[in-house]
Amino acid sequence: MPVTCHFSRLSAVFNATTLFSDISGTLFTQPQGLVGPNGQGKSVLFSLLAQRQKPAEGYVRWARPFYYLPQRGPAPAATLADVLGISDILNAQQRLEAGDTAPELFELVADSWEQSARAQHILSDAGLGHLALKSDCRSFSGGEQARLALCLAFMQRDTFLLLDEPDSHLDSAGRRWLGKHLREHRAGSLVISHDRTLLGQMNTIFELTAHGLNEYGGNYEVYATEQMRKQQALLAHEARLTSQLRQEKLEQQKREVKRTKRQQQGEKLRRDGSQATILLDGKKEWAEGRMAGVMQRNARVINQLSAERRDVSEQRQIKDAQTLKMPVVAPSGRLMVHVNRLQLPRGNRQAQSFDIHGGEHWHIAGRNGCGKSTLLRVLMGEVLPAAGEFSLHGRVCYLDQKLQLLDPTLSATEALCRYAPAVSAQTWRTHLGALRIRGERGLLPLGSLSGGERLKVTLLALTLAEPLPDILILDEPDNALDLDSKQLLEQALRDYRGTLLLVSHDEELVARCGITHTLRLE
Repeated sequence: MPVTCHFSRLSAVFNATTLFSDISGTLFTQPQGLVGPNGQGKSVLFSLLAQRQKPAEGYVRWARPFYYLPQRGPAPAATLADVLGISDILNAQQRLEAGDTAPELFELVADSWEQSARAQHILSDAGLGHLALKSDCRSFSGGEQARLALCLAFMQRDTFLLLDEPDSHLDSAGRRWLGKHLREHRAGSLVISHDRTLLGQMNTIFELTAHGLNEYGGNYEVYATEQMRKQQALLAHEARLTSQLRQEKLEQQKREVKRTKRQQQGEKLRRDGSQATILLDGKKEWAEGRMAGVMQRNARVINQLSAERRDVSEQRQIKDAQTLKMPVVAPSGRLMVHVNRLQLPRGNRQAQSFDIHGGEHWHIAGRNGCGKSTLLRVLMGEVLPAAGEFSLHGRVCYLDQKLQLLDPTLSATEALCRYAPAVSAQTWRTHLGALRIRGERGLLPLGSLSGGERLKVTLLALTLAEPLPDILILDEPDNALDLDSKQLLEQALRDYRGTLLLVSHDEELVARCGITHTLRLE
């Protein structure tokens, strides 16, 4: 398989902090994924590969053209035709239709017909065929802008693609469309993603960690299996080192006891005068020299074993599963949410009627723009319905995509203490540590943490706070989570015994949250 790019010994420094160092790898003409914890530097690595910034050390060599799509920025102030590069063709077609017979118009349309046809085919395939070519891109929805950006990428047929979280604003249908085109793009790609369904379609998975870049020859399933094997190996290695360290310390104690006894015997012989002093001094000097050498060797072994165990323990803790226990709410089975002929003010205008009972987990599904978030806001009283009635029974906790439950100006511990003063700061810090928010991260203002970290702190607030919520309403809580944090969220929601309403486009996450009912808005 042809080599597309080779990078060697890359290092990156941000705000005097080394994000990663000595990173090397080779990219081929195939779909490849890049995973790793949030904040580890995946986007920075992409910026280095795309030659948008220079590495502190190392180099990047490309063997073919590449196209870099960073995480979504502002929409361009241009028409759809301008962005697609077919404005001239469109204008020429319109002039011909108006009766202009200039030869150059025929030549332009004939020469660029394939480009125009391909652009419009990709738009239609992406579900954007309804957009007018003369429309302003700034008027498009977030999902439409995300798909348009990907259409531009896939039009580069002979170009390797660097895509930074291209699925983050796509609905389920959009993610399936993305996976299909990545498989069909013969020039190859490298994709940052936390979507396991999408990663399952990759040929290779790269993992960026604090210890370097690891490569796995296979899709996400191969990667996950290897991760489990590595974790088991680390646990076994740590146990062996602990046993060896315990044995060395025991030997050290035995030698110390033996040395003390010999000293006592020598002193007794010296007092008794049964042996010549010069002979005793010689024996003492020889024994002390020999024992000192043994003790030094023993100390070196203990230090080496201790250092090795610390390193293995750090690696194991990085891969350890995070823990978060959702509040235990008895599933009463009573009516919790009643909706009767409810009509949304925007999105899906079809009247909805349904009842949700205690302990049921509902997935609110549908394409972007169909009204999923609007439905949740109507239920919370933030938006008035166009028609119909509804009622909620019990204590409700609603987390929208802005995560406004806690004060963003306070540190995680301070915000949690203010939200639930009855819980001690030390208790909150212990729980934050189990979520890998410790040290300096725990002292930063909540608003400066990553989206995934803010969600973890917000969910943590619900675990010990009183009163506990009977109904939990979550609007795309997984949108900013890395793989480990998604698994944490899945476990927490699966264990939650209260009533759940969940909006999410991640099919793997939905399948693991104990969903009992699905409400599909079309």
